[in-house]
Amino acid sequence: KHLDISVNNLGYAGIKALAPVLETTCITHLSLQRNNMGDNGGMVLFKAIAGAIEDGEDKLEYLNLEVNELGEKTAKAMQRVLSSSTALKTLRLSYNSFGGASKYIMEGLAENKYLRSLFLSFCEIREADGAAIGTALTANSTLQHLDLSNNKLKDAGSKCIAEAMKTNEGLISLNLSCNKIADDGGKAIALFLTSNRTLRELNLRRNCMSNATGELLDDQLRGNMTLEKMNVGFNDFRYKSLIGHRTTLARNAEKNKSLIVPKLRAEIEGLSFKERDLSQAEDEIEMERRIIKDRSEQLLRRNEEARVASEKARREIADLEKNLAAVRVRFESAEEVLLRTEERVSNEMAEISGRKANMEARVQQEREKVDRLQREMDRVRRQLKQLEEAEASRLKPLFLEFGIAEADRDREAKECQYEADKLAALELQRKELEKKLGLSLPVAGGVSAPTAKKRK
Repeated sequence: KHLDISVNNLGYAGIKALAPVLETTCITHLSLQRNNMGDNGGMVLFKAIAGAIEDGEDKLEYLNLEVNELGEKTAKAMQRVLSSSTALKTLRLSYNSFGGASKYIMEGLAENKYLRSLFLSFCEIREADGAAIGTALTANSTLQHLDLSNNKLKDAGSKCIAEAMKTNEGLISLNLSCNKIADDGGKAIALFLTSNRTLRELNLRRNCMSNATGELLDDQLRGNMTLEKMNVGFNDFRYKSLIGHRTTLARNAEKNKSLIVPKLRAEIEGLSFKERDLSQAEDEIEMERRIIKDRSEQLLRRNEEARVASEKARREIADLEKNLAAVRVRFESAEEVLLRTEERVSNEMAEISGRKANMEARVQQEREKVDRLQREMDRVRRQLKQLEEAEASRLKPLFLEFGIAEADRDREAKECQYEADKLAALELQRKELEKKLGLSLPVAGGVSAPTAKKRK
C-alpha cells in the first residue's frame, strides 16, 4: 500500500504510464518527489486520482509531489480531487511554481473536510494570492497543519490570513516564515491571537517585523491560552519582548498539560456512551454478515449458472469462429477474384479508352477530310456555275440561231409533209385510174410502170 518512487526522473511519459495503475490499485501512500513530471504530468496524475475517486477507489491518504515543476494545469486538476476526496490526509506540494494558480488549490481546500496537512513552501505564492488562502481558511475547519513558508505573502497576504484565523477553529500549526512580512502584517497576526482558540504552533521566523510588532505580540499573547510554540527568530525584536513571549508560551504549555487529564476523562466518558452504540453496530454488522452470506450463496449458485452458460457460449463462440474462418476463406477467395476482375476490367477500360481515343482521332481526321472535300466541292460548284454562266453567255447567240434554224426546219418539214401527202394522194388516184383503164401510166419521173420493172 506504500509506494515510494521518488528521485527517479519519471518525467511525463513515466507519469502517463503510472496513471492507469492509480485508478485500480489500493495505494494509500505515494511519494513522487523530484521526478521532473512537469505541469502536464501533474495534470495527468490528478485526473487519474479523480477517476479512481469516481469509481469508488478513494484510497490515497498521503501524496508527496515536491520539486516537480507543477503549475496551473496541475492546480486545476487538483481542485477536483480536493473537493471530492475523503481519504487524502497529507498533501506535500512544496518547491513547485504554482504562483497565482494556488487559488485553485484553495478553492478545492474550501470544499474539503478531510485533509489534515498541506505543505506549500517555496511555491511562489504572492500577496495577491492571500485573499484566496483567507477564504479557504474561513470555510475549512478540518485542516490542522498549513506550511506557507518561503513565499512572498508580505503584509497584504498575511492580513487576509490573519483575518481568517480569527474565526478558524481547525488549524493547529501555521508556518509563515520567510514571507517578508513587515509591521502591518505582523500587527494583524498579533490581533487574531486573542480570538483564536485552536492554534498551538506559529512560525514567523525570518520576516521584517520591528520591535513594535514584538511588543504587540507580547501583549496579545497574554490573552491567548492555547498557543504553545512561536518562532520569531531573525526579526528585529528586543530581548524584553522575547522574554515576554517565552513566559506566556510556557504558561500556556503548563496549563494545557494540566488540562490533558480532564480532557482524556471527558473523552473516555464519551467513548463509554459510544460503546453501546458500538455493540448495537456489531449486532447490525452480524446481521449484515448473515445477509451477505446468504447473498454470497445466491451469487455462487448464479456463478455456477453463469459458468454453465459461459461454457455453452464458449462452445457456440468456437462454432461461430469456425464458421467465421470458413466465411473468411470464401471472402478472401471472392476478394481475390474481385481483384482480378477489377484488374481485367481496368485493363479493358484502358484499352477501350485507347481505342476510343484513336477512333476519336480518326473521326476527327475524317471530319477534317470531309470538311476539306466539302470546301473543294463548293469551290468546284462555284467554278462550274461560273463556267455555265460563261458558256451560257457565249452560246446564247448560237442557241438563238439554232432556235431560228429549228423553226425553219420544222416549217420545211411541215411543207414536205404536206407535199408528201399530196403525192400520196396523187399516187392513189393514179393507181385507181390504172385499174379502171387497165393502163400503165408513167409514174412520177416520166417512166411507165412496166419499164420500171424491167429496169429493176
